[in-house]
Amino acid sequence: MSTFEQHQLNILKRDTLIHHIPEDDYQVIFEKVATHGQAVIQKYWSIIQSERLIAWILKQGIHIAFQTKVTQKNRLVFGEYAEKTQRIILYEETIQKHPFEFVENTLEFTLLHEIYHVIEAKEKTNYQTYYQVTQTLLGPIKLKSGIISFSELSANYFAYWILEYWRNKNEEITEEN
Repeated sequence: MSTFEQHQLNILKRDTLIHHIPEDDYQVIFEKVATHGQAVIQKYWSIIQSERLIAWILKQGIHIAFQTKVTQKNRLVFGEYAEKTQRIILYEETIQKHPFEFVENTLEFTLLHEIYHVIEAKEKTNYQTYYQVTQTLLGPIKLKSGIISFSELSANYFAYWILEYWRNKNEEITEEN
């Protein structure tokens, strides 16, 4: 298992509904997440390919802000998209002190991850409904809920694959010269 796959598994295992998900379904979830991440990339491919993703975000009225300290305690938070204020907030201290092993640049990964959440909000899609579990049984009534981490896992795939594309593209340019 790669460090990225292990990272994804750790996120899934922290989901509040993990005890409702059979371990056999983990792979199903990862496949759905990966498929969805790829679909979002394909939809925005022309922007991604031209490396104008940041310009597109700014054109949407989204501001990118850096904060030194994280406001949430007892949790490692690398960044967040605050839809009400139209801001992507990147937490420098967390990014610097806890770099991801599976990418060269944790800041770029985090920014791309949050851009995914901007797209998610823009399209008003609730990705938690892509995989649902029965949370409560009340006689014949079943209450189902989507797993919260689905969106986070999709955002990670989105960011990871874009960085891989850009890295491979840069390697091709270097080899040509």
